[in-house]
Amino acid sequence: YLNAREARCENNKNMGGTLMARTENLPLYKKTFELLLELHKIYPSFDRKYKYTLGSDTIKAVKDALILVIKTNNAEDKKPLINELIFLLQEVQINIRLLKSLKMIKTNYYFHLSEINIELLKQSEGWKKYIHQNQVTAVA
Repeated sequence: YLNAREARCENNKNMGGTLMARTENLPLYKKTFELLLELHKIYPSFDRKYKYTLGSDTIKAVKDALILVIKTNNAEDKKPLINELIFLLQEVQINIRLLKSLKMIKTNYYFHLSEINIELLKQSEGWKKYIHQNQVTAVA
């Protein structure tokens, strides 16, 4: 008898490779992972007052976004997941701005993090548009 994890792995092999391997090649996944790494690099320098609230919340939101990219890539109905991803990335942008306003990050780093996040939002919106166009074409 296979346990649940072994069964999933076996199912993934039957599908022609692991789900993670296919997802890791997505530019959206790579960029989200880059943002997560950047946040982890600066996290230790946060003031204690904000480290375990705003800092942790921001990292968790980016990690949740990364998981949503994986789920969306493998979902039948991608539209609601993409909408959730866009909402989450907007929350991340607010948190990045708050980190800057509270002087937890310097202006140049604020621009760097914002640039990455804005690129993520653009890619997500593009994915949403692509899916919408394909649904309209399939219906017509």
